[in-house]
Amino acid sequence: MVLTEKLGISVSPELLELALTHRSYAYEFGGLPTNERLEFLGDSVLGLVVTEALYERFPDLDESRLSPLRSGVVNMRALAIIGRELGLGTALRIGKGEEVTGGRDKNSILADAFEALVGAIYLDHGFTKTKEVLLRLMSSAIEEAASRGAGLDGKTALQEIVAASGWPSPEYRVSESGPDHDKDFIAIAIVNGVAYQEGHGKSKREAEQVAARLAYEEKIKEIEIFHPRAVRAGCDISLKEIRGARILRVDRRGKFLWFVLDREISLVGHLGMSGQILAAPRKSERQRHLRARIDVGDKTREFRFIDQRTFGWLSVEKIVSGAHGLLPECCAHIAPDVFSDDFDEKAVIAELRKRKIEIKKALLNQEILSGIGNIYADEALWYAKIHPERKSSSLSEVELKELLKAVRRVMRRALKKGGTSFDDLYINVNGESGYFEVSL
Repeated sequence: MVLTEKLGISVSPELLELALTHRSYAYEFGGLPTNERLEFLGDSVLGLVVTEALYERFPDLDESRLSPLRSGVVNMRALAIIGRELGLGTALRIGKGEEVTGGRDKNSILADAFEALVGAIYLDHGFTKTKEVLLRLMSSAIEEAASRGAGLDGKTALQEIVAASGWPSPEYRVSESGPDHDKDFIAIAIVNGVAYQEGHGKSKREAEQVAARLAYEEKIKEIEIFHPRAVRAGCDISLKEIRGARILRVDRRGKFLWFVLDREISLVGHLGMSGQILAAPRKSERQRHLRARIDVGDKTREFRFIDQRTFGWLSVEKIVSGAHGLLPECCAHIAPDVFSDDFDEKAVIAELRKRKIEIKKALLNQEILSGIGNIYADEALWYAKIHPERKSSSLSEVELKELLKAVRRVMRRALKKGGTSFDDLYINVNGESGYFEVSL
């Protein structure tokens, strides 16, 4: 087989077949075993091999300098490149849906398959032989990291991580205080829209270097749970799996809010009816309805999950590719809202015209578009002069365009008023009630 020839090592047919079986193929053929368990194993083996290689190469670098080097070697894009070099795409067993959407060349699928392949080699040959294979396959990436390592400062290290993730370059917000002869500078690194801890220094450059280091060192240290229902029932992945994970950004879809991490899983919060995730001063009094706290190693702040009704929950979820893009598995079915950059108006109109249900029910269907509640649906239909019981499929393209325009109008008004509060439990993150229903 061409793949094993490129690997330079044999792999048992059973393990090789499993390593190449994507979940999309398994589901289409009646729930066959997938490569996800092997991927989980291979990720750990791969991380250990690369970490040991960098540790030995740079005996004088501390963890804060080694960490970005490792991120430059072990990341989705870097692993996908190796997968392409091995020809993994043509060898994969994928479903028809992934086939037609270019799944054989997707970075996420190739990287996952490479990690699964590593897991298969480890089970077949043990650690020593697997290490030998990996060091040969990844020699270029490791050497490139080695050539950068000695001179890697905080800002350069952060830039390496950001570049590996395909994001815009970090920005730095700098302020100063004190007399001219004894100024203090404060810098905040902003990565992909997320502002990190303050860095202090006696010069602008020093403050920026400290801020950069704090940004890439900010990791989840611990999650403390205070209520049994604060964790999703049936959650397959332990909260312990995200210890040490770096928070890259925060995303949202409907009532789901999640921390995007430097790994193929995410920490998801379902906000339910009254849930909130707050960035709170670490030493501040704990709120009455505090359900969980997330320690990210910041001396001044922490994240707190607060939920009066406890209908919401936290969960660690695998990132999957679905109809609406790469999303945590628990909310992969939730469509974008009308303000999202991913919102495709033409596709939504086409979907609405196919549905033979009442238009109000279609607006409330989060698999079509999210974020619209009862009051907002009623108001938008009133503005668009469409009866809520009219069949969605009977509406023309022009009528649906006007309806979506009305949805945006209503939602903007609602946002300005702070949404809708039925009682004192429905408040925003500043403790304020919403008054949209009063303005109607």
